[in-house]
Formats: sequence, structure tokens, C-alpha cells
Amino acid sequence: MTNRIRNISLILGLFSLAAFQQLNAQEERSLPDFDAVSVMGNIEVYLEKGESEKAVIYTYDIEEDKLNVFVRNNTLKLQLINPSTYNGRGAKVYITYRQLRGIKAHAGARVISEETITGDKLEVRGASGGQLSLKVAVNALNAGATEGALVEIEGTTESLEVSASTGGQFEGDDLESKRAYVKASTGGVANIVAREKLDASANTGGSIAYSGDPAEKQTRTLLSGEIRKAN
Repeated sequence: MTNRIRNISLILGLFSLAAFQQLNAQEERSLPDFDAVSVMGNIEVYLEKGESEKAVIYTYDIEEDKLNVFVRNNTLKLQLINPSTYNGRGAKVYITYRQLRGIKAHAGARVISEETITGDKLEVRGASGGQLSLKVAVNALNAGATEGALVEIEGTTESLEVSASTGGQFEGDDLESKRAYVKASTGGVANIVAREKLDASANTGGSIAYSGDPAEKQTRTLLSGEIRKAN
């Protein structure tokens, strides 16, 4: 299954969830400057670039004051208070940013980019079942998926660094990179494209599949790790 199909499935799933939940009133908040976003809990976040930072918030069967939205150390944080008590209820938030250097999704959060994220360097992290579906055009991308997280990225980057562990999955079939440095362990899965250089290490059941014909290639496997060329 390609990234495009996965992205369509994810978006349709989110749409279905929104359609059947009780939508509370919309709230718009102006935000201080930030260049990173961190999301935790049953929150869907849609990212779009604009002239000023703001958040448009919709909640589903929860009070708006149960959703914390604040900026600390240049990072916009979105967190549900006591998320385990909501049983599928949550929020949808549209975030307008000016520039991004980092994006994180934890504990079932979902983050989707409405358009291509551009810049020099970008760090992306998914953990504890978090999901990210992003489009990028950056010089350097550092991405990680752990504890069952799913990170899907398409677009272009000169340099790609990926870590997938503990059942985390990185899907970069539609992400063109010149140089890729990839590690997969403890059941982590990484699918990447490398055109010029590949440095890959897989151990303890980790799996790496790569596309492209890099002239420079170094691969290392240990304890049932797997590295293979994609079909």
C-alpha cells in the first residue's frame, strides 16, 4: 500500500469520526510566536501556513477548558486534561503557523499538513500511537516513530535521518531523499527512498526497505534485523 493510499484512508477515517461526534462551538485563539508543535491525546491537528499564529478549535463532547493550548519555549502544546477519561471524545484544531522546526504527536494524537511544509531543518516525532501525515520540502529531515506510532511523509529532502523502534512505522515511499541514514529496531519498520547514499542499520526484528540505487551504501543487520531493496 502506498503512502498516498494510506493518507487517503487516514483522512477518510478522521472525516468519519468527525461526522458522528457531537460538535461543540468553534473557538479561535490568537497565539504567541512558536516554531514547533507538540500534540498529546485524542486531538486531530491540521497545519496550514499563514501570516499570523492562531488556533481554531472544535471540541467533541468535552468542555473547551479540558483542552490545554499554550506556548512554552517556542513550542505550541495541545494537551487534553486526563485524556484516558474521554473514551474517544476529543478535539479538532486548525493551526496556522509562520515557520516550523518541529512536530510531535503522542498518545493517539493525529497531525496532518494541509500544504507542503518548507524550511531548512525539520524534526518529526511520533510516539505511543501518534499519527502524522505530512508533506515537506526541506534540506534536512529528522524523523522518529516509536511505540506503535505511524509517521507518513511525502515530498523532498536533501538529507533524511530516520529512527523506527518498538513497533513504530515510518512510511517514506513518496519522500525523495539524496542521503538517508536509517535505524530500525525492536519491530520498527522504515520504508525510504535514497538516491545517492544509504546508511542503514536494523536489529532486534527491525525492518528497512529502500528504493533507489545509491552509489554509496552501508548496511548492517543484527538479531533478526532485515534490510532489503523494495520491489
